[in-house]
Amino acid sequence: MTLGIRSVEKEIRIDFEKLRKDRLNKIKESLKKSDCGSLLFFDFDNIRYTTSTTIGEWSRDKLSIYCLLPKDKDPILFTVGSAVPLKREYCPWMGNDNIRVSNSSIKGAIPPEVKMTEKLAAEIYSILKEQGLEKEPVGIDISDYPTIRELQEQGLKISDGQNIALNARIVKTNEEIKLIDTACGIADSGFYDAYNLIRPGVRENEIVAMINKKMFERGCDLVECVNVESGERTNPHHHEFSDRLIRPGDVVYIDIMTSFMGYRTCYYRTFFVGKPSKEQKDAYKLALQWLQDSVDSVKAGKTTGDLVKNWPKAEDFGWEDEEIAMDLQVGHGVGLNLYERPLMSRLFSFKYPYQLVENNVLALETFNSVGKGRRFRDNGVRIEEMVQVTKEGSNLLTKYPIADLDALTCW
Repeated sequence: MTLGIRSVEKEIRIDFEKLRKDRLNKIKESLKKSDCGSLLFFDFDNIRYTTSTTIGEWSRDKLSIYCLLPKDKDPILFTVGSAVPLKREYCPWMGNDNIRVSNSSIKGAIPPEVKMTEKLAAEIYSILKEQGLEKEPVGIDISDYPTIRELQEQGLKISDGQNIALNARIVKTNEEIKLIDTACGIADSGFYDAYNLIRPGVRENEIVAMINKKMFERGCDLVECVNVESGERTNPHHHEFSDRLIRPGDVVYIDIMTSFMGYRTCYYRTFFVGKPSKEQKDAYKLALQWLQDSVDSVKAGKTTGDLVKNWPKAEDFGWEDEEIAMDLQVGHGVGLNLYERPLMSRLFSFKYPYQLVENNVLALETFNSVGKGRRFRDNGVRIEEMVQVTKEGSNLLTKYPIADLDALTCW
């Protein structure tokens, strides 16, 4: 954990200048290793990684902001008109000439007759031609069909840019890990607050509201989601929350997906409303063993296949096959996005293993059913840890107690 969540003049906590330079250098290097001559990003997280700029969640799904990274050059940010002077003033590392007005159609909301996508494509082509890159493939992450069509009409060859971006982002810098660790620390406190709130008569949505409030008060810039499942809603896993009243004897599990300066958490804990039953304890103990065994398998040089072999086969915990059970025993990278590389599952990680390297950041999740039915209408338990991969093993980033049932038994 850093010495504090604020930047101060008296000491370096998060070195943001280093963060910006390291991320840009990594994306440039990934581009250089590819067959593309440039990258055109519409994905919010790729834009932030490349330019160290963002504009707020309202624009995440509108394709109204994009950036172009020509090979061996600095990125050009295209943003909504009123934001241009602000970004030029507050993001000096970009340079005034590299912050320009976006020509997005906002996913077609602007009438086609205005020809915004044609303007966008023409401008991108003009810049690439000026750089002598117009004949080399352009790597794109996400876009809409009209934009891709117009880029192709300009004679540009479109290629996969998301793969290039994910390859750059898979290994975290030291500053990124500090930010992820800080996000985990804030989420730790959210589970403590939930522990003190959970009792009969409280609704799932009340817990969600409280955690959202606390996360923002403690410095988060976004709460992507808080899942709260209780009672029969814990099996199968609904992946959301409801207005269900919590009752004595319930299992309650919570996933806090929050963000500190863009960096995410994916972090489950399971709580018991009153003294847990023997069946609940047994199911939890087994899920915990699966999780701890996989955490113990984390080490630079090991593979994702080494991790997932610690998890049960789908049939062993009540599901038909690995495809339908994939999101129940799962691992994934975490960074600016909730799901980054490497993603791991028994469905594919034995056949397509990824070799872990130092400073991968992983979220490892396990699930188990409670009761003989081991599926519908029986309770379930869900737990998760986030770890940094090191040469020695795993550095645990999530700190709320997971093995002590007293710290998980409410009311």
